[in-house]
Amino acid sequence: MKLLLLTLALAQSPSPLDRAQDLYAQGTSAYEAADYGRAIELFTESLTVTTDLPSQQAAPIRIQLLYNIARAHENAYDIDKDVTHLRQALRLFKRYRDEIPNTGDSLDGEVSIQRVEAKLRTLDQINTNKTAARPVPPPPAEPAKPTVDKRKRNLGIGLLSAGSAVTVSGIGILIAGSTLKPKAEREINDITGGDSMHEAWDAGQVYISNEAQRGRTFMGIGGAVVAVGLAGVVVGAIQITKAKQNVALVPSVGPVFTGLTVSGRF
Repeated sequence: MKLLLLTLALAQSPSPLDRAQDLYAQGTSAYEAADYGRAIELFTESLTVTTDLPSQQAAPIRIQLLYNIARAHENAYDIDKDVTHLRQALRLFKRYRDEIPNTGDSLDGEVSIQRVEAKLRTLDQINTNKTAARPVPPPPAEPAKPTVDKRKRNLGIGLLSAGSAVTVSGIGILIAGSTLKPKAEREINDITGGDSMHEAWDAGQVYISNEAQRGRTFMGIGGAVVAVGLAGVVVGAIQITKAKQNVALVPSVGPVFTGLTVSGRF
């Protein structure tokens, strides 16, 4: 997963800027060493130092630090499974999305929010299932009858629906990422006519390279979102199976919707 790179410009008063830059560099080293707790501390301290910078200079630095702190929290959860990290990551990604200009990076914020929200929904559903009351057994004097746990059934159906929706969203992100480089190549070819001696050729190649990198990032994010969605589908299927329901997952492809359809007797 990517970590935004911070580029700091020269300022008339170098002390706060130098301090922010030093803390950022230390935070980046801690992040790359998978010491996410330390990275969170250093990035947060760097964010605090930016309050001493002129607002126009601090704004882009602040935006990038918000994203980096959120990513460190999300990675910290993958290690210690403390759900507080996910809630902090979601809060910071939303601040990042609200403060960043409407560019391709704002899409990164939306995708990150969807990814973390999907993780939290899955955890909430799993925790709900763990605390659900067990079915009451029939009286000993009466013959045992097959029972259907409606709670597990409804939980499973909800997880299947949510997981399918998240999976489709991830596929959409993957597709969007795969189109960025070809689109850029077509645009540059239209401008230069394929002539490498054209004055816009070199700038065009840089643009194509940047779009290719963005495409790979989107595809990586899309793959992660698909994985989360499929996890929800699997957990939902397990819950429905436990509830003794005859349910099938059927691929559905059409002009309006592409994904998984739940069919069976409820």
